[in-house]
This record gives sequence, C-alpha cells and structure tokens, in this order.
Amino acid sequence: MAEMSEAVALETVNTGLQMLAGGQAGEAEAIADAVLDARKDDLMGLYLKAQCRRVAGDTDAALKIARKLDRARPDEPTIAVLLALCLLDAGDGEGAIALLKRVEANGRPDPNLSYNLASLLYDKGDRRGAAASYDHALGIDPDHFYAMRGLAHTLSELGEDQRAKAFALCVLGQVPDDPVALSVMCRTDLRAGDAQGAVRRMDLLWTQNPDAVNTAIALGRLGEAKEATGDFEGAFAVWRDANDRLRTHFADQYAGDSGAYSLDAAKQVRAFNESLNPSTPKPAAEGPAPVFLLGFQRAGTTLMEQILAAHPAITTTGEDASIKPLVDAAGRTEADLAELMAGDPERMKGLRKAYWKSAGGAPKDGHVFIDKLPLNMMWLGVIATVFPDAKILLALRDPRDVVLSAFQQRFGMNSANYSMLTVEGTASYYDAATGAGVAAMRAFPDLQVLDVRYEALVKDVEGEARRMIDFLGLDWDEAVMDYREKAKARTITTPSATQVTEPVYTRSIGRWKDYAFALEPVLPTLEHWVKHWGYDA
Repeated sequence: MAEMSEAVALETVNTGLQMLAGGQAGEAEAIADAVLDARKDDLMGLYLKAQCRRVAGDTDAALKIARKLDRARPDEPTIAVLLALCLLDAGDGEGAIALLKRVEANGRPDPNLSYNLASLLYDKGDRRGAAASYDHALGIDPDHFYAMRGLAHTLSELGEDQRAKAFALCVLGQVPDDPVALSVMCRTDLRAGDAQGAVRRMDLLWTQNPDAVNTAIALGRLGEAKEATGDFEGAFAVWRDANDRLRTHFADQYAGDSGAYSLDAAKQVRAFNESLNPSTPKPAAEGPAPVFLLGFQRAGTTLMEQILAAHPAITTTGEDASIKPLVDAAGRTEADLAELMAGDPERMKGLRKAYWKSAGGAPKDGHVFIDKLPLNMMWLGVIATVFPDAKILLALRDPRDVVLSAFQQRFGMNSANYSMLTVEGTASYYDAATGAGVAAMRAFPDLQVLDVRYEALVKDVEGEARRMIDFLGLDWDEAVMDYREKAKARTITTPSATQVTEPVYTRSIGRWKDYAFALEPVLPTLEHWVKHWGYDA
C-alpha cells in the first residue's frame, strides 16, 4: 500500500470531486478508493466515497459513511449537509431538518448549510421557516446566488411581492434568463394586473434551459399570464410544453411505475372494488376512527382542510402517508386485497393500531383527526374495511374543471402526478381513482359520507363550513371563519398554499369551457362522471 500525505490526499480528493461534478462518477469513486487504500479513515476520502455512493443510488452505504463522518466531526457544516442529504434519500426528511437545525445553531456559520436547510423546509411546506433560513444564508454570504433565488421564490409564494421582486432583480442581474427569477417577476406583474407585461417579461426565458423543472415552472407561469390576456390556446400550448419537459425529465423514475398510487394500481383497485357485493363490515375494533378527506387533486380539498383546521378541536394532516400501513397491507395483487378485505378482526385491530402509530397518535376525547390525501379515494374500500366507523368528507367539483386544473399544475413529482402530465393521463386517473372510490361506496353502503362541492363552498364558505362541522359532531366555533389568517402560519404543501390565504373566488367555476378545444379528446371519458355527480344540469 503506497503512502500518501494528507496534502496529497486532499489534492487527490478535490480532483475526484471535480470529476464527480463533471459526471465521471466511476473515475471519482476509483480516486476515493485509492485514497482510502492509502489512508483508511481519511475524512475527505470518506466524503468523496459517500458522495459517489449517493450518485450510484446506494443509499445505505452512503448513509453509513456519512454517519461515520458525523461522529468524527459532529458540527462540521459540510458533513452535516452530506448526512442530511443521505437521510433525505432514506426518507427521513424530519431527521435531515433536525440535524441541520442543530448544526446551524451549534456549528460555525455556513451559508450552504442554511441554504440546504431552507430548501428542505420549503419542500416540507414550511415557507416561513424556509424564508428565515434563506435570510440566514444571505446574512453570512450576501452574494449567495441560490439563496437569493430561493428567497425570491419563497417570498413570492408568501405574497411578499416587493421583497420577492427585489431579490429576483438581483438574480436577473447575474443571470438575465434565470427561470426562477423570471417566474417571480411574472407573478408580480400578474398580481399588479399587468398580464401583457407578464407575457412580455417571459420573452427572456431560454426555453432550451437544461434545468427542466424550473423551466417548466416558468412556462406554467407564462401560461397563467397568457390566460389572463384571454389567449387560452396559447396558455394551453405553454402548459403542454411544460409538462412534456417534465415527462422527459422524470421518465426514468416514473414511466411504467406500478406503485401504490400509480395509474395501474388505481385501475386494478377499481376492478376489484367493482366485483364486491354490498356488505356491512365487521364491528370496529377498539379505539377512535379518523375522518378521511378524499376526492381528487384540485377539487377543493386544501380549502376544506384549512377551514376545518381552524376549529380548535380538529387536527388535520398535510397530505402525509398516515395510511401507508393500510396500503402496504393491501398489497399489489387481487389475492392480497381479497385477504385484507375479508376483515379478520385481529388483523383489523393491528392495522388500526399501525395507522395511529403512523399518524403520530390518536386524538384525545372530544377531538377529531382528519386525514387529508385526495387520492386515497382509490383506497376507500380498504379504509372502510379497517375503519368501518370512519367518516368521509368527499370533495367534489366539476370533473372537467378538475382535470383541466390538475393538468395545469406543476405538482411535486410522484407516480400519480407523472400520470397527470397529459390531459389523457389526468382524465384516465380521475376515472380510475373515482371509479374505485364510488365502487367502494356501493360495496359499503353504511359508510358515513358527506359530499362537499367546491362550487357551493366558494359561494357560501360559512354555510358549508357549518355543514361539515355538524357532520363531524362538533359544536360551531367562530374561529373557523378566521381560517385564512390561521393558514398563513400553517404548513401547506400543495399548489393551493397561496390561494387559501386569499379571499375565495368563483372565477374558476366552469373554467373548462375556455379550454373545451383541449379537453375534447377526454370529454367522453369524463361525461359519465359529469352525469354521475350532476354537473350536466
């Protein structure tokens, strides 16, 4: 084994890091191995090795090395960021945030650590926390480009247009066609009522930018601007372009995916539920039952959640995975589903306990826990089997408006949202998931379900809120009508985050009519549901 000095090792690792950044992962890992052969516990060698393992998708190995580095240097910002990213890869976002917060508080000031913490907080839906961490990063390094850009975007999401515009202009001073800063400026123009100016603003956008995600977001904003000018064909064309970029960018991850919320899974569950005969589930096991807020993306579920969350006796989720133990138990085959829905009492008791553990604990007496994840509509049969005493809040909206709005949004990517990057895919998913839920309601006729229509909600918020509160068995509380102010302090992870803090509006009702030309291929698919929900009147 050849000897290697610390100085030579450092220079060698820096070369490896440059190669890794240039896409030469194999060559970079060979360099890491060579350094570690010569210097077994060299920290920089381990750092490079962990980065290479991350790039290779070997999360376990990368995490193991990162933990070793953290034990050696627990308050080193660069190592903390690496470990946080490894924790995030392993699905422990909360652990990653807690780690970075600890090091930020106890370690030496580091703009990159604060920037990464801000990014994690934003992804979690904590926009106020994200803005504070971006500010912290800029307090350390006022020229940190990515912190400026992130802060501009976050402030725009929070509706603080003047500060957002100031930071966006700083970004554009360095990169005149930056898609994030242009999106912020476009949104500022729109809010100021200058739709034509917003469209012209986006002329600077370089549409061949390799940053597919941020370019797609910018194109989405341009579509909103075009829509505001009355150019509906232009708006739709831009949204389609944005989604096509995302389809290409995420194809390796999600094309052909058959996970629990994939289109294929929704179709499979629908077929199974439609084969069920109406029945009454076995008596519920001990313990409380949650309320499930279901429907479809863009059907008004976020507005409903924020209204209900303002009640002091209600706790809601922010589209988390509380239901995962039930979905995992359902499996991926017809035999798995049939076995689960046989409703073995001991198994149901265990699944109820597993659910509440996943949800962070059952509510105390007199309180209500609402599990909000619209696409759990497809798993309503499983929910009814495990929680036959559950109450269901069913968000409804004209299916044509729902499909248009879901197609238009730039959601965080997963297998379900990947399916919605085309109008045809969105309509197919709506058909499958809604069909699965409706079949479950037929199979479990005793299930307690309250329909809440978006169109009625935005026209009479208090009336519909009182109806929901009464359905939940709670007394009315005037705090409910202060939901917009309360929402500003809450974590909201959906694209509706900024909308629910603003006064409700009715202009989105019947919006699909302006895009009938684009929806024409899927109107036959949606026609059944238009009639089923009574939107053909």
